[in-house]
Amino acid sequence: MGLISACSSSSDTETASETPISTETSAEAEAPESSGNQEVTAAQAIVDQFTQAPTTIVQNTPLSGPFPGVGATHVFLQCELPQCKNIGDGVRAADKAVGWISKTIPYNTADPATLSSAMMQALDFNPAVVTPTGFPQAVWGSPEILAAYKEAGVIIVPVSVANLEISETVPGGAATALDYNLGGELIGNWFIADSNAQGHALVLDVPAYEVMKAHGDSVKATVAAGCVGCKVTALDITLPQLGAGETNPAIVAAIQKDPTIKYVLATNGAFIGGLRAALDAADLNDVKIAGGSATINNYQGLIDGTESAWAAEAIFQRGWIVADIAARALLGMDVPDGDGGGVQMLLTAENVDNPPTESLDKPVDYEAQFKTLWGLN
Repeated sequence: MGLISACSSSSDTETASETPISTETSAEAEAPESSGNQEVTAAQAIVDQFTQAPTTIVQNTPLSGPFPGVGATHVFLQCELPQCKNIGDGVRAADKAVGWISKTIPYNTADPATLSSAMMQALDFNPAVVTPTGFPQAVWGSPEILAAYKEAGVIIVPVSVANLEISETVPGGAATALDYNLGGELIGNWFIADSNAQGHALVLDVPAYEVMKAHGDSVKATVAAGCVGCKVTALDITLPQLGAGETNPAIVAAIQKDPTIKYVLATNGAFIGGLRAALDAADLNDVKIAGGSATINNYQGLIDGTESAWAAEAIFQRGWIVADIAARALLGMDVPDGDGGGVQMLLTAENVDNPPTESLDKPVDYEAQFKTLWGLN
Protein backbone atom coordinates (compact mmCIF):
# COMPACT_ATOMS: atom_id res chain seq x y z
CA MET A 1 0.00 0.00 0.00
CA GLY A 2 1.35 3.45 -0.90
CA LEU A 3 2.04 6.30 1.48
CA ILE A 4 -0.64 8.34 -0.23
CA SER A 5 -3.78 6.96 -1.82
CA ALA A 6 -4.74 6.84 -5.48
CA CYS A 7 -7.54 5.26 -7.51
CA SER A 8 -6.93 1.60 -8.32
CA SER A 9 -6.76 0.04 -11.78
CA SER A 10 -5.14 -2.85 -13.66
CA SER A 11 -2.31 -2.69 -16.23
CA ASP A 12 -0.17 -4.84 -18.50
CA THR A 13 3.64 -4.91 -18.64
CA GLU A 14 5.99 -5.66 -21.51
CA THR A 15 9.77 -6.02 -21.40
CA ALA A 16 11.85 -5.09 -24.43
CA SER A 17 15.00 -7.01 -25.26
CA GLU A 18 17.29 -4.04 -25.89
CA THR A 19 19.87 -2.64 -23.51
CA PRO A 20 19.18 -0.33 -21.68
CA ILE A 21 16.23 -2.28 -20.34
CA SER A 22 12.87 -0.84 -21.39
CA THR A 23 9.55 -1.93 -19.95
CA GLU A 24 6.10 -0.54 -20.64
CA THR A 25 2.98 -0.34 -18.53
CA SER A 26 -0.37 0.69 -19.96
CA ALA A 27 -4.06 -0.08 -19.88
CA GLU A 28 -5.56 -2.59 -22.30
CA ALA A 29 -8.17 -0.05 -23.34
CA GLU A 30 -8.84 3.64 -22.99
CA ALA A 31 -10.47 4.62 -19.70
CA PRO A 32 -13.96 6.13 -19.82
CA GLU A 33 -13.94 9.91 -19.57
CA SER A 34 -15.61 9.81 -16.15
CA SER A 35 -12.89 7.50 -14.81
CA GLY A 36 -10.19 9.79 -16.17
CA ASN A 37 -11.80 12.78 -14.49
CA GLN A 38 -11.90 10.92 -11.17
CA GLU A 39 -8.24 9.95 -11.53
CA VAL A 40 -7.21 13.53 -12.28
CA THR A 41 -9.20 14.79 -9.30
CA ALA A 42 -7.59 12.23 -6.96
CA ALA A 43 -4.08 12.95 -8.27
CA GLN A 44 -4.57 16.72 -8.15
CA ALA A 45 -5.61 16.48 -4.50
CA ILE A 46 -2.21 14.97 -3.69
CA VAL A 47 -0.44 17.60 -5.78
CA ASP A 48 -2.30 20.39 -3.99
CA GLN A 49 -1.43 18.93 -0.59
CA PHE A 50 2.30 18.69 -1.26
CA THR A 51 2.74 22.01 -3.04
CA GLN A 52 2.17 23.60 0.38
CA ALA A 53 5.33 24.26 2.40
CA PRO A 54 5.72 22.05 5.50
CA THR A 55 5.83 23.92 8.82
CA THR A 56 7.07 21.15 11.14
CA ILE A 57 9.73 18.47 10.98
CA VAL A 58 8.55 14.85 11.00
CA GLN A 59 10.37 13.93 14.22
CA ASN A 60 8.37 14.80 17.35
CA THR A 61 9.51 12.58 20.26
CA PRO A 62 11.98 14.31 22.62
CA LEU A 63 15.16 12.51 23.63
CA SER A 64 14.98 10.54 26.86
CA GLY A 65 18.08 12.27 28.24
CA PRO A 66 20.81 14.82 27.47
CA PHE A 67 22.25 14.65 23.96
CA PRO A 68 24.94 11.95 24.17
CA GLY A 69 28.58 11.92 23.17
CA VAL A 70 29.59 15.58 23.34
CA GLY A 71 33.10 15.78 21.90
CA ALA A 72 32.75 12.50 19.99
CA THR A 73 33.88 12.14 16.38
CA HIS A 74 31.45 11.63 13.51
CA VAL A 75 32.90 10.54 10.13
CA PHE A 76 30.91 11.26 6.97
CA LEU A 77 31.79 9.39 3.75
CA GLN A 78 31.11 11.84 0.92
CA CYS A 79 30.73 10.98 -2.77
CA GLU A 80 31.34 13.33 -5.69
CA LEU A 81 27.67 13.95 -6.55
CA PRO A 82 26.12 17.34 -5.64
CA GLN A 83 23.62 15.72 -3.29
CA CYS A 84 26.44 14.08 -1.30
CA LYS A 85 28.08 17.44 -0.67
CA ASN A 86 24.74 18.89 0.40
CA ILE A 87 24.11 15.99 2.77
CA GLY A 88 27.63 16.48 4.13
CA ASP A 89 26.99 20.17 4.74
CA GLY A 90 23.92 19.22 6.77
CA VAL A 91 25.89 16.59 8.69
CA ARG A 92 28.59 19.12 9.59
CA ALA A 93 26.01 21.71 10.66
CA ALA A 94 24.25 19.20 12.92
CA ASP A 95 27.56 17.99 14.36
CA LYS A 96 28.47 21.55 15.28
CA ALA A 97 25.08 22.07 16.93
CA VAL A 98 25.46 19.00 19.18
CA GLY A 99 29.17 19.34 19.92
CA TRP A 100 30.47 16.52 17.77
CA ILE A 101 33.74 16.64 15.81
CA SER A 102 33.18 16.23 12.04
CA LYS A 103 35.53 14.33 9.75
CA THR A 104 34.97 13.72 6.02
CA ILE A 105 36.40 10.98 3.79
CA PRO A 106 35.68 11.11 0.01
CA TYR A 107 34.77 8.16 -2.19
CA ASN A 108 33.87 7.68 -5.86
CA THR A 109 30.48 6.30 -6.93
CA ALA A 110 32.05 4.88 -10.10
CA ASP A 111 34.16 2.60 -7.88
CA PRO A 112 32.13 1.11 -4.99
CA ALA A 113 35.32 -0.40 -3.57
CA THR A 114 36.40 3.11 -2.55
CA LEU A 115 33.42 3.24 -0.18
CA SER A 116 34.39 -0.06 1.41
CA SER A 117 37.95 1.10 1.96
CA ALA A 118 36.70 4.44 3.33
CA MET A 119 34.65 2.54 5.90
CA MET A 120 37.81 0.92 7.27
CA GLN A 121 39.77 4.17 7.05
CA ALA A 122 37.10 5.88 9.14
CA LEU A 123 37.97 3.69 12.13
CA ASP A 124 41.38 5.40 12.28
CA PHE A 125 39.58 8.47 13.70
CA ASN A 126 38.23 6.46 16.66
CA PRO A 127 34.70 7.67 15.89
CA ALA A 128 31.43 7.16 17.70
CA VAL A 129 29.38 7.30 14.48
CA VAL A 130 30.16 6.72 10.78
CA THR A 131 27.81 7.67 7.94
CA PRO A 132 28.12 6.11 4.45
CA THR A 133 25.82 7.25 1.63
CA GLY A 134 24.03 5.92 -1.41
CA PHE A 135 25.16 2.36 -1.98
CA PRO A 136 23.40 -0.74 -0.59
CA GLN A 137 24.48 -2.16 2.73
CA ALA A 138 26.26 -5.02 0.96
CA VAL A 139 28.86 -2.50 -0.30
CA TRP A 140 29.74 -0.76 2.98
CA GLY A 141 28.48 -3.38 5.45
CA SER A 142 30.24 -6.63 4.62
CA PRO A 143 30.54 -9.15 7.49
CA GLU A 144 34.19 -8.17 7.92
CA ILE A 145 33.40 -4.46 8.15
CA LEU A 146 30.47 -4.98 10.53
CA ALA A 147 32.62 -7.19 12.75
CA ALA A 148 35.32 -4.52 12.91
CA TYR A 149 32.75 -1.87 13.81
CA LYS A 150 31.12 -4.05 16.45
CA GLU A 151 34.50 -4.74 18.05
CA ALA A 152 35.30 -1.01 18.05
CA GLY A 153 31.88 -0.10 19.49
CA VAL A 154 31.11 2.23 16.56
CA ILE A 155 27.61 2.63 15.14
CA ILE A 156 26.81 3.13 11.46
CA VAL A 157 24.00 5.53 10.49
CA PRO A 158 23.81 5.63 6.66
CA VAL A 159 21.99 8.08 4.39
CA SER A 160 20.02 7.22 1.25
CA VAL A 161 20.04 3.44 1.64
CA ALA A 162 16.75 1.75 0.85
CA ASN A 163 16.88 -1.56 2.71
CA LEU A 164 18.82 -1.88 5.96
CA GLU A 165 19.53 -4.90 8.12
CA ILE A 166 18.93 -3.29 11.51
CA SER A 167 21.27 -4.33 14.30
CA GLU A 168 23.11 -2.90 17.30
CA THR A 169 25.80 -1.70 14.89
CA VAL A 170 23.34 -0.33 12.29
CA PRO A 171 20.44 1.08 14.36
CA GLY A 172 18.84 2.98 11.47
CA GLY A 173 19.40 5.32 8.55
CA ALA A 174 18.19 8.63 7.18
CA ALA A 175 16.36 8.78 3.83
CA THR A 176 15.29 5.16 3.38
CA ALA A 177 12.84 3.69 0.89
CA LEU A 178 10.14 5.34 3.01
CA ASP A 179 11.22 8.76 1.70
CA TYR A 180 11.89 7.71 -1.88
CA ASN A 181 8.57 5.90 -2.14
CA LEU A 182 6.82 9.11 -1.14
CA GLY A 183 8.79 11.13 -3.72
CA GLY A 184 7.79 8.64 -6.40
CA GLU A 185 4.14 8.90 -5.43
CA LEU A 186 4.29 12.70 -5.64
CA ILE A 187 5.76 12.64 -9.15
CA GLY A 188 3.43 9.85 -10.27
CA ASN A 189 0.39 11.82 -9.17
CA TRP A 190 1.73 15.03 -10.71
CA PHE A 191 2.13 13.19 -14.04
CA ILE A 192 -1.43 11.82 -13.87
CA ALA A 193 -2.87 15.26 -13.15
CA ASP A 194 -0.70 17.16 -15.61
CA SER A 195 -1.39 14.74 -18.47
CA ASN A 196 -5.12 14.70 -17.77
CA ALA A 197 -4.83 10.97 -16.98
CA GLN A 198 -3.74 10.04 -20.50
CA GLY A 199 0.01 10.70 -20.72
CA HIS A 200 2.98 8.54 -21.71
CA ALA A 201 6.10 8.90 -19.52
CA LEU A 202 9.65 7.57 -19.69
CA VAL A 203 10.91 6.72 -16.18
CA LEU A 204 14.71 7.05 -16.11
CA ASP A 205 16.40 5.00 -13.39
CA VAL A 206 19.83 3.74 -12.29
CA PRO A 207 18.76 0.66 -10.27
CA ALA A 208 22.27 0.14 -8.84
CA TYR A 209 21.23 2.80 -6.34
CA GLU A 210 18.53 1.07 -4.29
CA VAL A 211 16.91 4.34 -3.24
CA MET A 212 16.65 5.49 -6.85
CA LYS A 213 15.01 2.18 -7.74
CA ALA A 214 12.58 2.67 -4.85
CA HIS A 215 11.60 6.06 -6.29
CA GLY A 216 11.26 4.72 -9.83
CA ASP A 217 9.25 1.69 -8.74
CA SER A 218 6.97 3.98 -6.75
CA VAL A 219 6.34 6.21 -9.77
CA LYS A 220 5.39 3.17 -11.87
CA ALA A 221 3.17 1.68 -9.16
CA THR A 222 1.42 5.00 -8.56
CA VAL A 223 0.64 5.45 -12.24
CA ALA A 224 -0.44 1.81 -12.69
CA ALA A 225 -2.81 2.07 -9.72
CA GLY A 226 -4.12 5.55 -10.40
CA CYS A 227 -4.42 5.98 -14.16
CA VAL A 228 -6.02 3.45 -16.54
CA GLY A 229 -5.29 5.54 -19.62
CA CYS A 230 -1.65 6.38 -18.80
CA LYS A 231 1.41 4.61 -20.13
CA VAL A 232 4.89 4.23 -18.64
CA THR A 233 8.12 3.15 -20.33
CA ALA A 234 10.99 2.31 -17.95
CA LEU A 235 14.56 3.04 -19.06
CA ASP A 236 17.21 1.52 -16.74
CA ILE A 237 20.79 2.79 -16.99
CA THR A 238 23.84 0.97 -15.62
CA LEU A 239 26.63 2.63 -13.64
CA PRO A 240 29.11 2.28 -16.56
CA GLN A 241 26.58 3.90 -18.90
CA LEU A 242 26.03 6.70 -16.39
CA GLY A 243 29.76 7.29 -16.02
CA ALA A 244 30.25 7.27 -19.80
CA GLY A 245 27.64 10.00 -20.35
CA GLU A 246 25.25 7.69 -22.20
CA THR A 247 22.12 8.62 -20.23
CA ASN A 248 20.80 11.53 -22.30
CA PRO A 249 21.46 9.84 -25.67
CA ALA A 250 19.55 6.78 -24.42
CA ILE A 251 16.61 8.99 -23.40
CA VAL A 252 16.54 10.76 -26.76
CA ALA A 253 16.74 7.44 -28.62
CA ALA A 254 13.86 5.99 -26.60
CA ILE A 255 11.63 8.98 -27.37
CA GLN A 256 12.56 8.97 -31.05
CA LYS A 257 11.60 5.29 -31.13
CA ASP A 258 8.22 6.13 -29.57
CA PRO A 259 7.23 9.79 -30.10
CA THR A 260 4.10 9.35 -27.97
CA ILE A 261 6.38 9.78 -24.92
CA LYS A 262 5.89 13.35 -23.73
CA TYR A 263 7.35 13.14 -20.20
CA VAL A 264 10.75 12.17 -18.79
CA LEU A 265 10.53 11.33 -15.09
CA ALA A 266 14.06 10.94 -13.69
CA THR A 267 14.82 9.30 -10.37
CA ASN A 268 17.72 11.73 -9.83
CA GLY A 269 18.16 15.16 -11.39
CA ALA A 270 21.95 14.79 -11.33
CA PHE A 271 21.64 11.93 -13.84
CA ILE A 272 20.16 14.13 -16.60
CA GLY A 273 22.23 17.33 -16.66
CA GLY A 274 21.86 18.93 -20.10
CA LEU A 275 18.81 16.86 -21.04
CA ARG A 276 16.71 19.86 -22.08
CA ALA A 277 19.37 20.90 -24.61
CA ALA A 278 19.65 17.32 -25.89
CA LEU A 279 15.88 17.05 -26.34
CA ASP A 280 15.64 20.41 -28.07
CA ALA A 281 18.51 19.51 -30.41
CA ALA A 282 16.52 16.43 -31.42
CA ASP A 283 13.41 18.59 -32.02
CA LEU A 284 11.68 17.08 -28.98
CA ASN A 285 10.66 20.45 -27.56
CA ASP A 286 7.29 19.28 -26.24
CA VAL A 287 8.72 16.67 -23.84
CA LYS A 288 8.38 17.68 -20.18
CA ILE A 289 11.07 16.94 -17.56
CA ALA A 290 10.33 16.08 -13.92
CA GLY A 291 11.49 13.71 -11.19
CA GLY A 292 13.09 13.32 -7.77
CA SER A 293 16.41 14.00 -6.00
CA ALA A 294 16.73 17.35 -7.73
CA THR A 295 19.81 19.57 -7.85
CA ILE A 296 19.84 23.36 -7.78
CA ASN A 297 20.10 23.25 -11.59
CA ASN A 298 16.75 21.43 -11.73
CA TYR A 299 15.16 24.06 -9.53
CA GLN A 300 16.57 26.74 -11.82
CA GLY A 301 14.98 24.80 -14.69
CA LEU A 302 11.59 25.30 -13.04
CA ILE A 303 12.23 29.03 -12.90
CA ASP A 304 13.43 29.12 -16.52
CA GLY A 305 10.50 27.02 -17.72
CA THR A 306 12.75 24.27 -19.10
CA GLU A 307 11.64 21.70 -16.51
CA SER A 308 8.23 21.08 -14.97
CA ALA A 309 8.12 19.47 -11.50
CA TRP A 310 10.42 17.99 -8.86
CA ALA A 311 9.78 16.09 -5.65
CA ALA A 312 11.99 18.23 -3.42
CA GLU A 313 13.80 16.73 -0.46
CA ALA A 314 15.20 18.52 2.58
CA ILE A 315 18.73 17.30 1.89
CA PHE A 316 20.45 19.44 4.53
CA GLN A 317 18.06 18.04 7.15
CA ARG A 318 19.33 14.52 6.53
CA GLY A 319 22.43 15.38 8.55
CA TRP A 320 20.18 16.42 11.42
CA ILE A 321 18.16 13.22 11.07
CA VAL A 322 21.43 11.23 11.24
CA ALA A 323 22.25 12.99 14.52
CA ASP A 324 18.74 12.28 15.79
CA ILE A 325 19.01 8.57 14.94
CA ALA A 326 22.46 8.29 16.52
CA ALA A 327 21.34 10.04 19.70
CA ARG A 328 18.30 7.78 20.09
CA ALA A 329 20.41 4.68 19.50
CA LEU A 330 23.07 5.78 21.98
CA LEU A 331 20.35 6.48 24.55
CA GLY A 332 18.75 3.08 23.98
CA MET A 333 15.59 4.54 22.46
CA ASP A 334 13.57 3.01 19.63
CA VAL A 335 14.38 4.27 16.12
CA PRO A 336 11.51 4.05 13.60
CA ASP A 337 12.20 3.34 9.92
CA GLY A 338 14.08 6.29 8.50
CA ASP A 339 13.54 8.09 11.82
CA GLY A 340 10.00 8.61 10.58
CA GLY A 341 11.14 10.15 7.28
CA GLY A 342 11.92 13.68 6.18
CA VAL A 343 9.79 16.55 4.95
CA GLN A 344 9.08 16.72 1.22
CA MET A 345 7.36 19.12 -1.14
CA LEU A 346 6.35 19.10 -4.80
CA LEU A 347 8.00 22.07 -6.50
CA THR A 348 6.88 23.68 -9.76
CA ALA A 349 7.41 27.09 -11.34
CA GLU A 350 4.62 28.43 -9.11
CA ASN A 351 6.20 27.65 -5.72
CA VAL A 352 9.97 27.20 -6.19
CA ASP A 353 12.22 29.64 -4.32
CA ASN A 354 13.74 32.29 -6.58
CA PRO A 355 16.72 32.31 -6.44
CA PRO A 356 16.71 28.55 -5.87
CA THR A 357 18.48 26.82 -2.99
CA GLU A 358 20.49 23.60 -2.90
CA SER A 359 17.95 21.91 -0.63
CA LEU A 360 14.35 22.24 0.47
CA ASP A 361 14.89 24.48 3.49
CA LYS A 362 11.45 23.94 4.96
CA PRO A 363 10.36 24.48 7.61
CA VAL A 364 12.47 27.60 7.81
CA ASP A 365 13.22 26.99 11.49
CA TYR A 366 14.00 23.27 11.22
CA GLU A 367 17.32 23.64 13.07
CA ALA A 368 15.58 25.24 16.05
CA GLN A 369 12.92 22.52 15.99
CA PHE A 370 15.57 19.79 16.16
CA LYS A 371 17.41 21.59 18.99
CA THR A 372 14.14 21.86 20.93
CA LEU A 373 13.55 18.13 20.42
CA TRP A 374 17.05 17.47 21.73
CA GLY A 375 16.76 19.78 24.72
CA LEU A 376 19.47 22.10 23.38
CA ASN A 377 17.50 25.36 23.30
